[in-house]
Amino acid sequence: MSAVDPLTETVVFIVHALKRLSYGFRRLDEVADSAKDGSPKKAFYLDGVYGYVAAFFLLDKKAKTPGGAFYRALEPFGLTHLLDPVRAVLDAKFGGETFGKTILAFRNKALVHPRYRHSDVDKVYAHLNMLDPSVRADFQERLERLHETCLTLALELAKAACWHRTSGARDAAVSARWPTRRCT
Repeated sequence: MSAVDPLTETVVFIVHALKRLSYGFRRLDEVADSAKDGSPKKAFYLDGVYGYVAAFFLLDKKAKTPGGAFYRALEPFGLTHLLDPVRAVLDAKFGGETFGKTILAFRNKALVHPRYRHSDVDKVYAHLNMLDPSVRADFQERLERLHETCLTLALELAKAACWHRTSGARDAAVSARWPTRRCT
């Protein structure tokens, strides 16, 4: 078996992770109409999406980067710019916070470090009126946009790895300048 270059290996793992996230988004969309808000079925998929989004794009204990495992994985190859569209969705204002901070706050208070009190969830959504149908529709639209952006990220990463492999580029500086139409 021939050795796989580090970029291709990293991209394969990230694309597979994005497929798992996409599965969660699709299942959430499928149950959204049939399950009541707060039901275990709906909450399970929403919690999974929150967890993956936080791990992939938001969490970083060092706080020197925009955050997330994908940023750290792509940084050595000079490909963090591919995360910019995802960052744009997460950094957009949503009530008094950003959409990403809202996801991260819910993940932290309700999933990872819960005290199992309504007051914790109320604090997360204090800047939003999640009972307002227009806010809920906006939230749903943002989740859909995030899903679409993640699918595009998977394609862009695959193109970057393809160009890297076919061009003979073996350093991050060259990989960072790959042309968008090279391997389509």
